[in-house]
Amino acid sequence: MNKKTSPTTLPVLSLLLVLLLLTLSIVIPSAAAILPRNEFHVMCVDETIRNNRRGGFEPHILAGPSYDNTGEWYYYDSPSGLVTGGVGPRIPGNLWISKDNGNTWQFYDKSTIPGLGASGDSFTAITRDGTIFYTDLYLATASVDTSLDGGRTWYANPVASQYVMEDRQWLDIGPSRDGIGDETLYFAFNQLTPPQLVMVKAGITTGTVVDSYSWRPCNGGAPIATDVSARDVFCIDEESGNIYIANYAEIGEVLEVFVSTNGGNTFTHYTVTNGQRPEIQNIFVAIDTDAAGNVYLAWSSRDHIWLGVSTDHARSWTIHQVTQTKSVKVFPWVSAGDEGRVGLGWYESEIGDEGSPDEQTESWWDLKAAITLNALNETPNFEIITVDEDVHFGGVQTTGTGGGSDRDLGDFMTVDVDSHGRLLVSYGEDGDDGPNSRMAYPMYACQIDGPFLRENKGPEIDYELGKSDRKVHLELDDVHDQENLTIINITIDWGDGSPWESLDEELSLTHKYPDRDARYNLTIQATNEMGMRTTAVVQVNIDEDEGWEIAGMPGWVVVGTPLLILLTVGAVYLCGKRREKQNR
Repeated sequence: MNKKTSPTTLPVLSLLLVLLLLTLSIVIPSAAAILPRNEFHVMCVDETIRNNRRGGFEPHILAGPSYDNTGEWYYYDSPSGLVTGGVGPRIPGNLWISKDNGNTWQFYDKSTIPGLGASGDSFTAITRDGTIFYTDLYLATASVDTSLDGGRTWYANPVASQYVMEDRQWLDIGPSRDGIGDETLYFAFNQLTPPQLVMVKAGITTGTVVDSYSWRPCNGGAPIATDVSARDVFCIDEESGNIYIANYAEIGEVLEVFVSTNGGNTFTHYTVTNGQRPEIQNIFVAIDTDAAGNVYLAWSSRDHIWLGVSTDHARSWTIHQVTQTKSVKVFPWVSAGDEGRVGLGWYESEIGDEGSPDEQTESWWDLKAAITLNALNETPNFEIITVDEDVHFGGVQTTGTGGGSDRDLGDFMTVDVDSHGRLLVSYGEDGDDGPNSRMAYPMYACQIDGPFLRENKGPEIDYELGKSDRKVHLELDDVHDQENLTIINITIDWGDGSPWESLDEELSLTHKYPDRDARYNLTIQATNEMGMRTTAVVQVNIDEDEGWEIAGMPGWVVVGTPLLILLTVGAVYLCGKRREKQNR
């Protein structure tokens, strides 16, 4: 007689098979990464004392093309000061260039260029072919000098502004909007008598020098604004060529932006704060655009840093409070990368509950930065980083010239974003050297850890994590760089005090943790040849009464469920045997 399976046994076996498959799907390893804190590489650009001024006064940094097509260079400028030290050679502004992504810097001497004086203010702009334009301020007028060979030789234009008695000049370059030249160089400054903002422009082509006859007036030759209390920082959208000028009018305390969509021929102004009166601590309001054409403003209200965001070419604005901890904050600057990705930098003192920044005479100041990848969201997330501690001691004057407090840091510091999406910072560091010594070092900081301010940059880490009792098995499925740069280092920190492990070709590791009922942060880092680092932090929990655990699943789920299945299978099997015996 043939044996038959009991009709009752078939549904039970089917149910057991489903439970077994469900159990197998539960134990697939998975882990959640925690967003890491960002880090910066910090260095002094030049520790040599040059003309009794170290160059950390109002430093400006810019990432741009090289003239010889060897890649991206970093340009760092700062004024040398209006006082030349008596009879002697001209002392123009400082210029350093890094040709290796900020690892080393070289000083370029501009003192052989004919000119009218020293440098009260400075600023640089770089064309697509690497031509350098450098402006110096003599107060009586301003220059715009040109270098076609990466700063080695210069062509002088000592009276570029063609105006007298002026202050705080800026340069920027955008696409040609009127068919004159390949690009357009814009030059803006504040005329002192009468007070007004003036802008001129010059068409530029590869291999040509801008001389005094190259300039054409913007805005029909009329001043763009007559209230210049905010010193009118401007930027140009590299794609559309739109010009955006930030201004904080002292009369009425109105924060506004002047916009030109036709190459500076005409300007329209829009109010940023919709009739509200923001408290502006500093004389500069920084402005920039991202790759999608969105516009960003940054300013300080003493206690906090603020970011204005416009997605409609400065017509309307959303205001975000960047910082949450109350402290004294000065000189914010902003730079944007890809859409919604924004970086800021500023000086901050942790003490000083009362009084203006110049009254914080017993304060130490740190350099701070903020990074957001979703500035266009209703509530952006800002990661705040302490980049460098104790860069300055004492008060900080924020009202420009004419005050009596410490002005060693000048009136601003700057940030920029390079082609790899790293936030670059230029700032001064003078420590506790006494007020108004003007001996601040030129400092440079570069973002190391991702995520970066341009998309698809830096290393990527794909991993799986499994756990059995106190043993953790880490499997690195794929580690690669998104720009196809070489991954030079992969390191693991298990988070229990054991030494970091550096991986070469082995991408599979097992580690036993020392304690039960403990929580560890496992850190995985991958670094590419440019020093850009991606860090993933995984929380690993070791339970006190733990048996088996995979990917955070409790031991009773992983062990108890299969045991229950075995007992059930045994019971069903015995039941089937009994029924067989009864049927015989």
